[in-house]
Order: sequence, then structure tokens, then C-alpha cells
Amino acid sequence: MASTTIVLVSPSRVQRDTALGGSVDPNVLYPAILQAQEKWILPVLGTDLYEEIKSLISAGTVDDVANVNYATLLNTYIIPCLVQFSFMEAIPVKFTQLYSI
Repeated sequence: MASTTIVLVSPSRVQRDTALGGSVDPNVLYPAILQAQEKWILPVLGTDLYEEIKSLISAGTVDDVANVNYATLLNTYIIPCLVQFSFMEAIPVKFTQLYSI
């Protein structure tokens, strides 16, 4: 069975909410998001909570009534931080692309 990597925020959200806009290919943002998740979000949440939120996202049940606390944590706190952390992780990639032309 193939392993699926779950991101907590979409590349389009990072593009929309940062100065990157549409100037960065989502395929470039995806690794930056994963790196930001594992570097900045995982240590704060701890493995159990991090994995639980990822499993709820994977199952499509994060917005269920029974999971309102997880949805609030994700939408109010984690995603806004992760957007900015992802932006920060993507800047060196974007800088390298600009100057390697």
C-alpha cells in the first residue's frame, strides 16, 4: 500500500495568504509545507496530537461535530502559523530560483 503524505494546509492557501502569490509552483511549496509542519508544528503539538489531526484530515472528518475542538485548533491556530512557516521555508527556494536564471 502506498504511503500518503498529509499536509495540514494547501499550497493554494500559502499562495493566497503570503507575498508569494501565484509566483511559486505548488510543487515547490509542497516540500516547504511538509518541512514547516515537521520542523515547527510537530514539536509544539506532540506526535499523538499531530498524528490525530492528520488522520482526521485524511479521513475527511476534521469538520465533524464530534471533532469541533480539533477543527478549532487547526483552523484558528495551526493553519495561520503553518502558512507563515511554509512561506519562511519557501523563501530560500524562491531566492535560488530568482538568482539561478
